[in-house]
Amino acid sequence: MPLGVKEALELVKENRITFDFSHESVKDVEKLLAKLHCDYKKLKKEVEGFHGLAMILAAYIAEVLIRRGVKGKWIPTTTLGQDTIAFKVPSADIMLYDWCLKRIFDGKQYDVWFKYQNVVRVLKL
Repeated sequence: MPLGVKEALELVKENRITFDFSHESVKDVEKLLAKLHCDYKKLKKEVEGFHGLAMILAAYIAEVLIRRGVKGKWIPTTTLGQDTIAFKVPSADIMLYDWCLKRIFDGKQYDVWFKYQNVVRVLKL
């Protein structure tokens, strides 16, 4: 199992969520990210652990896409002047890690389920 996916499964088990690698399971990723956003707001500071959680959940979303036949790989890239990673598919670079980070730190306006649905539509999954 790819790096991060096993950790994602353990994380959701702790939170009584089931990930089954379906498109619909990305709704549960969004719910978990919403919970993490609330935790972040309580702490009032950026905590390194949130970066790791964002990567774990991004890896899970990538695995959902892979199991739907998407050929992709993680690549280093620069977005808005910052070094990051993207999930590269033949037609685009999908910023899954950044999606998850923005959802944790900046809130509901960065809804991952909404973004994921657009990817599914564009990739015709």
